[in-house]
Amino acid sequence: SYQNPNKFGIRKKDHIRPFAFAQSSLYAVNIFPGKFSNGQSPDDPLSLLLEISTGFGYIWQMKRSLKWWLGPPLVGIFGVYLLLVIVGGGLGDKEPLPDRLAQMPRPILFIHRGVTGEFPENSMGAIDQTLQSGFQAVEVDLQFSADSQFFLFHDFATNRLMGLDNIASELTIDELQQYPLRSDSGDSDERIPTLADVIERYGDDLLFYFDMKRHGHNSIVDLADDIAGFIEEHDLFENAIVASAHFGFITYLEYNHPRVMTVLEGIDPDVPWLVSWLPRKFRTDFIASRHETVTDDFLQWLHESGMTERYIVYHVDETKLNATPTWEFEMLMIDQQHSADGICKPERLPEAADSVRSGT
Repeated sequence: SYQNPNKFGIRKKDHIRPFAFAQSSLYAVNIFPGKFSNGQSPDDPLSLLLEISTGFGYIWQMKRSLKWWLGPPLVGIFGVYLLLVIVGGGLGDKEPLPDRLAQMPRPILFIHRGVTGEFPENSMGAIDQTLQSGFQAVEVDLQFSADSQFFLFHDFATNRLMGLDNIASELTIDELQQYPLRSDSGDSDERIPTLADVIERYGDDLLFYFDMKRHGHNSIVDLADDIAGFIEEHDLFENAIVASAHFGFITYLEYNHPRVMTVLEGIDPDVPWLVSWLPRKFRTDFIASRHETVTDDFLQWLHESGMTERYIVYHVDETKLNATPTWEFEMLMIDQQHSADGICKPERLPEAADSVRSGT
């Protein structure tokens, strides 16, 4: 009907472009193996040439159909992006880092879930040992309890760390603290700490990396507002970084609570330039990715874009630390659980930190 509209009583302006696109696509597929549209092989070069020339006509029509199909959506997407750029304050640089963070000696070594050699992960003892070991920073996992309090706990369920068959975020703090936390050597004297208790004791001494687990919240908006309210209440604007791989959560937090330091986890090292396309007010203060995903191209982009001081590399264990100095990372998250001996022992720490600073 598209080729002979008059035969079917169809006016030219009524041609159906989606049909033309489908017809053109199928025809193009047919001719390139060297066959007629009816599936017969050509008997001579002239017939093949005529068939191919006809096919290119269809391909040209397919191109026109693609413009009709893709044009309006692309214009719409560009319009939305332009609006976001305007609302998001343009594509300029982020505000400078807070003075306390900017003045901290580099490299900043976060210890993943605290020093867990003798204590359970995310416990008060593990955090205390982090400070005693000389670390400047610690990563902790945060969830929201049934009675609306932030507490330190990594897993969704309590089986591994408490020996109970429960969902951690469905319990109140009193219920959670009735049972001891387990470490590699068995039960301990440690109980699940609330974030408020941890900050009261160590808030002035450590830089905290809050890994938000989103358990206990049905709304990422409520979770963002709650953690921002906690940070404001305890004046942690220079002492805490809120991290998540959930793009919607972390960009909402950044836009609506700009004083809170944020980090977008899981950045794809193959397309890091996408970060530069984010409007300034939506762009997080830091980006982070696993050590094993780092490539030479990504390292080059970090230097050329000036993002070196805003990049955190995690899943760094003892063996990887030896290769890391030559990359000149300024913030590393040490994953002690993957180290045989643990690089965070007090007698090991100065040597490790000095090797990173000197690049040797």
